[in-house]
Amino acid sequence: MRSTPSSVLTLLVTSALTLGVAACKPVPAMPPPRPASVPAAAVWAGGPDGGAWIQCTPAARDFDCTIFHDSGDVWTKGRFRAEPASAAGKGLQYNAYDGELIHLLNGEQLVPASGG
Repeated sequence: MRSTPSSVLTLLVTSALTLGVAACKPVPAMPPPRPASVPAAAVWAGGPDGGAWIQCTPAARDFDCTIFHDSGDVWTKGRFRAEPASAAGKGLQYNAYDGELIHLLNGEQLVPASGG
């Protein structure tokens, strides 16, 4: 069977579109090796360009959180509050830490609690 220029072009365009769509899908980031200084309860939140290990435990209506750099050094430690407050009753699934806020996968966040 002989290929025509239009069939070759169609094949190339189809292949390019297929690869383009596949490349747009988010790829789950594999956590880096857990440093010895990071507790087993801490969860990796980040992507291929970096992230943080996050550990939060309930404390009254807030959460006591420790955020670790990927190296294992403590980035910050303190009390955070769910925004909106309804996020506190749900399981916390971390997406990222931006240096101030802990972003959750559902779009809600943990913000530094004022007054400790």
